[in-house]
Amino acid sequence: MVAAITGFAGFKPIFQAINSGIDVALANKEALVAGGHLIMPLARKRCENISLDSEHNAIFQCMMGQNWSEVDKVTLTASGGHLYQ
Repeated sequence: MVAAITGFAGFKPIFQAINSGIDVALANKEALVAGGHLIMPLARKRCENISLDSEHNAIFQCMMGQNWSEVDKVTLTASGGHLYQ
């Protein structure tokens, strides 16, 4: 499923799809920024979660072939919410 509903309005269908085990390609980051603490643990267990957002997708592209367990921290400048640490 490609989730491209802008703002937080996309959270519920994204959450329902992930909960049903449907792979989700996120074209907006608001659902992750606002509800990533709910979406990501569920997605890790049930489906493939792919970010189409340029900032987030850039991280995945940089990490291709790398060992994610060796990464302690990723900092996204100009982002906030759940992804801002």
